[in-house]
Amino acid sequence: MKMDEKQRDAVALILASPAATVALFTSTLFGGLLGIAVWIGGKVWQIGLPAFWHLKVEGKERSLSPALRGGFREGAMLGVGMSAVMFVAWWLARGELDSEQIRGFVEPFGLLNPWLYFAAFCYWVLFNSVMEEYLFRWFIFEKFESFVSGRVAVVLAALVFTAHHLFGMWSMFPLWAALLGSLGVFCGGVIWSGLYLRYRSIWPGYLSGENERVVELRRRLIARLERTSSIDVVGEVTLPDQWDELTSAPLGGSHGDPTAFFIDELRRDVRNFADRLPRFLNGMLQSADTYVKVQQARYMLLHRMLTQLFSQCDVVLTTGTGPFDGTGLPAMCMPIGFDTDATTGREVPRGATLAAPPFGEERLFAVVAAYQAVTDFHTVRPADPE
Repeated sequence: MKMDEKQRDAVALILASPAATVALFTSTLFGGLLGIAVWIGGKVWQIGLPAFWHLKVEGKERSLSPALRGGFREGAMLGVGMSAVMFVAWWLARGELDSEQIRGFVEPFGLLNPWLYFAAFCYWVLFNSVMEEYLFRWFIFEKFESFVSGRVAVVLAALVFTAHHLFGMWSMFPLWAALLGSLGVFCGGVIWSGLYLRYRSIWPGYLSGENERVVELRRRLIARLERTSSIDVVGEVTLPDQWDELTSAPLGGSHGDPTAFFIDELRRDVRNFADRLPRFLNGMLQSADTYVKVQQARYMLLHRMLTQLFSQCDVVLTTGTGPFDGTGLPAMCMPIGFDTDATTGREVPRGATLAAPPFGEERLFAVVAAYQAVTDFHTVRPADPE
């Protein structure tokens, strides 16, 4: 029996949510080399399951979760603030904690050895923190979003995140300290899931600056438009009601529409689709009721964009065309500068996307023409690769 999207997400939650807690519990129960082996196996499951589910079960494309909406400044400020709170909490409670109990917990894992502890420290900071964003803030959070609103999903993902840490703290600290620490973990989980809800990237929570250059180019774009007499920049706009729910699932890619255009080519030679093949095959397997629901969501989103979003402005600067392409609204991309590609190290052009209401193409051309009148990015190209 073929599962619909919500059934798949429910199974994914059942398989992923308790994984970290079970791995920690069993590794602590066994201890020693066996405990370490169990713990490593749990980490492999936590990394492999979301990737397998995303690529094979759902047939979606690989992504590095680019932070196109920014969020690094907010993430850094929140990180500094939370670090200060944790230090103050430790300073106030240090006299009540049993250091011998803590040493007894970490000794079976060899963490009393300074070099092993330093290696573990590097792992927790550089790798484990990314994995937590990947598992709790991306995979588990987005699965919860299939059933509840984004704000409720923030709380649920934070509760799963807290349950994992509660057991570990209870093993080392008195119950009161474990509960107090769990409250702090829950608050952190809410903050980090909230960052993901707003910016749709795991990197603001991790405080990586890989896309900061792109964010800066967008800031310069807005600053130049503000200095243009023919354009009135209104600032940030309020997104339509249920924006995250209506735009979280692809409005086209995996729900049949693109597949219908390429059905003859799919039958002729699937090799032409390379790594995009699972996405198109998934479109062929969607049930009729799922397709109808997608169309209903599409029309609801279109109505709300027209009545709520474009009632605030004539043109919107967006980080992606998905919601606008999916509802048939006009969009236009223009070059705004250059950046160094993180993979190749080469200079590459960067662009920004504008969108408008139906038959608003002339507005898009007017904004682009005004911007290109005071910049020359549209006339410059990077050097050809050697």
